Amino acid sequence: MFSEAFRVLKPGGVIAVADVLADTKIASFLNGPVDRYTSTGHDGLFFSDGEFSDLFASAGFKVASEQYHEFAWSFPDEATMVHFMTQIFGLTKACPDTVYREVTNSLDVRADATGVHVGWGLLYAHAVK
Repeated sequence: MFSEAFRVLKPGGVIAVADVLADTKIASFLNGPVDRYTSTGHDGLFFSDGEFSDLFASAGFKVASEQYHEFAWSFPDEATMVHFMTQIFGLTKACPDTVYREVTNSLDVRADATGVHVGWGLLYAHAVK
């Protein structure tokens, strides 16, 4: 894919990618609870730190950046968080109590006066032809 992107981009063209970082709570959540509670399962292969840069360079790109960014998904309450997580990940085989338990046991979740916040993060990278 990276070689094909290099082929079709004009000089100065930019490629940007983002994905889950291997060996994180997020990767474990996706290949654990998401795998168990979806009708299709989830057996993701995730990128290691530096892997995007290596793939860009081997395709001929000049690597501009690769960084892991953490952020939170914020919700007004637990019920909204459970509904969102159920919908976005297709957790059709789990009841709301199970979704709540799996999310709070697997990910960094905190509640405060502003709502419920679920920790997430992605490995972002971009390069230039």
